[in-house]
Amino acid sequence: MKCDITSSDGPIELVDLLADIESGDFGVITGWIDDRQIFFIRTDGDMKREAVDGWADTLIAIVDSWSDKQPIAVLQNLSHPNQGFTPYSKARTTDIFNAVPKNRVAYCAVVMQETFVNRIIGFFLNSIRNRDGMTIRIFTDCEEALTWLRIQLNENDQIFL
Repeated sequence: MKCDITSSDGPIELVDLLADIESGDFGVITGWIDDRQIFFIRTDGDMKREAVDGWADTLIAIVDSWSDKQPIAVLQNLSHPNQGFTPYSKARTTDIFNAVPKNRVAYCAVVMQETFVNRIIGFFLNSIRNRDGMTIRIFTDCEEALTWLRIQLNENDQIFL
């Protein structure tokens, strides 16, 4: 599924707006939005342990390196049709959330297709959301996810001045 957003020139794929784009193993693409305020990651839904490790390790490294002067904001495009949910991916997801320092303001927008498996993933993510300053929202539309992240950052900007 493409991650399209509306621009003044019409719909464009979000990945075309990214700064510092990197392509990793197993189809993982990362980059930055809005002058490094929002981290973007997209996977190709490969559920091999090595692929899940690449995704999780990338996010943990980003969380570890994030400036204390701004909230963590991540947009994950997990909308690939091959995206699944395994006990291993559940454990690695927990590792990612445990990497976020306690009481650290963090926002995570997760874009997924509307499928049964993705609803299960959504139930799991919702069970750990709003933990110690971390807020997770599930979306089926990239533009809505990006807009939500921008609103969260704007509303909390005064905290980090």
